[in-house]
Amino acid sequence: MATNSTSQENSSDYFSTETHTNKNYGFQIMFAMVGSLSLVLSFIAITVLRRTKRIPKSAKFLATLLLVLDCWFISLTSLNAFNGNPFVNSTISVFGTLAGMLAYTTIAVMAVERVYALHSPMKYIRKCSLATVRMVSCVVLGGVATVYLTLRYGVCFWQVGSMSLVFGTKDICSYINTFYLIVLASVVIVSVGSYIRIFIIVKQTVKKVKPSNQRPVSNVFKEIKEFTQTSIVLVYLIAVLVTYVVFSILIIIGQVNKIEQTTVSSVGSLLFMCNSLTDSLLYILWFKECQLELLKMLSFLGHSIQRKTETMKMKVYDIVPFTPPTKVEHPCIIHV
Repeated sequence: MATNSTSQENSSDYFSTETHTNKNYGFQIMFAMVGSLSLVLSFIAITVLRRTKRIPKSAKFLATLLLVLDCWFISLTSLNAFNGNPFVNSTISVFGTLAGMLAYTTIAVMAVERVYALHSPMKYIRKCSLATVRMVSCVVLGGVATVYLTLRYGVCFWQVGSMSLVFGTKDICSYINTFYLIVLASVVIVSVGSYIRIFIIVKQTVKKVKPSNQRPVSNVFKEIKEFTQTSIVLVYLIAVLVTYVVFSILIIIGQVNKIEQTTVSSVGSLLFMCNSLTDSLLYILWFKECQLELLKMLSFLGHSIQRKTETMKMKVYDIVPFTPPTKVEHPCIIHV
């Protein structure tokens, strides 16, 4: 059990939550600002989401799970920017990376759930209860977490043979990055494959309804937008893909221009935190019922918010206001 000295300790770890605390106060201020904003918005999104009544319970559970994992990731990433202890730094980095992996895995679970709901809607209603969704999510996320922690601590200790190095050095086992990339690639493949299947299902459904009408691709996407849960998961997936494309470009620029890994890693962590921020914003802005619950929470601010709340309530619940008739016919009194 020989120690892989310099090669592993200096291995690149672009995809971790490590910020390599280097007393860069500019990055620390940025982490504090972005982290605080992301946490506040995540807590608001979780609160309004749990108060809604029309969003299906299974979709609400998965969305809440994603937002909780985002909070976990944001908290640990922000904390790591201000930490200098190697042991604490390594531990925070490991569990922050785990939170990021589990959040992206949750998006893949949400995509598969959407395929099942559209492919077999009647079977989905009968079998896919909240308990089933919880059990499947726990099995999938628990499996990813178990494999990751076993590789990071169990296999790494067997390879290195030093407890202090395993728990006190972040980059001690470079193959952990490979596992992270495998999980990411699996999430992308499963999610993209799921939405290709959703596109095919919707297109076939449209042809059955209107066989003579050859609808273009753009119109098929318009039909998909009618399924709000399906479309918001698609937006999540697009946000993840854009984030990783931008970060990949950042890595290439860093290598070409010989930018320090600490700077690239810090910028990447901020980028992923902004990605988590969009998760919470989407649920607040995407669903009118979430907007209604947010207005209810803010109704103490004044009558204008209360009026907006009543207007939004009518839109959400399709309430038609009563309009009295313009002319009221009085009954004729006949004197006998």
